[in-house]
Amino acid sequence: MPHYGDYQNLLYGAALGGVLPKVPVDFATLEAQACAALPPSVRTYVQGGCGDEHTQRHNADAFRHWGLTPRMMVDCRQRDLSIALFGMRLPSPVFMAPIGVTGLCTQDGHGDLAAARASAATAVPLMASTLSNDPLEAVAAACGDTPGFFQLYTPKHEGLTESLVRRAEAAGYKGIVVTLDTWVTGW
Repeated sequence: MPHYGDYQNLLYGAALGGVLPKVPVDFATLEAQACAALPPSVRTYVQGGCGDEHTQRHNADAFRHWGLTPRMMVDCRQRDLSIALFGMRLPSPVFMAPIGVTGLCTQDGHGDLAAARASAATAVPLMASTLSNDPLEAVAAACGDTPGFFQLYTPKHEGLTESLVRRAEAAGYKGIVVTLDTWVTGW
């Protein structure tokens, strides 16, 4: 199984030869390029939060307090960030979070399939959104051997919920991640 750290090493190695990555590796440049490429309606959807966006700003500020602490002069030849989850061994505790209507952000309208292919290439598990632009079965297939999980917004209609869960199970998702807050729009 690949490890996303291997992808990082490929980028570094290519840069030593003068080949820069197609996608920026710093968030500010990535955000600036996305803002330039997206229509205003999509950009405000992606960037926006509820009401005065106080919670969104608070969450972003909280993440700025985290950092990595380098450990010098230690043996790092055998690194292991793997975790055990639901009887599976995963290469790290990092997951690709579900984002609804990702297809709005891609030229071909298939952002969820692109995310699933990235999941397969890096072995970072994907949590596919209920609000995917692509069929949940196609997203699961694009994950390849990397475990996928299905994020479920619980609709008020019980039959729809049952249908989504059955389809996710049949598609091979390894778990259902329930989101409880979205069928009532926040403010």
